[in-house]
Amino acid sequence: MRNRRKPRTRRPEGAIPVRTVAMFVLAAAFIAGIGFVAFQKSQKDADLGSDYCSTSKPPSTIIALAIDASDPFDAVQGIAVDNKIRDAVGTLSKGDRLDIFEVNAAKGG
Repeated sequence: MRNRRKPRTRRPEGAIPVRTVAMFVLAAAFIAGIGFVAFQKSQKDADLGSDYCSTSKPPSTIIALAIDASDPFDAVQGIAVDNKIRDAVGTLSKGDRLDIFEVNAAKGG
């Protein structure tokens, strides 16, 4: 039985294999996708100020808590203040802002 192999053919000079071009295009698309995701994340992070409030639009609701710190809190008052802050944080929705102020006459505030 004779071995019938195809005769070897050579690519013309300067020809680039299709597989090489396809791998290059896929690699470029993958790198571009990673760059796009990183860019979107950086834009989202740039929209937040140092206090995590959006700098591009005003808050829809502002909740302000003023805490009188001129007298030291006992344990029960400290827990009550902590619960009040947690309740206020729990009522926030996207776009809302919570401001907490400490009022202390001894500090001039």
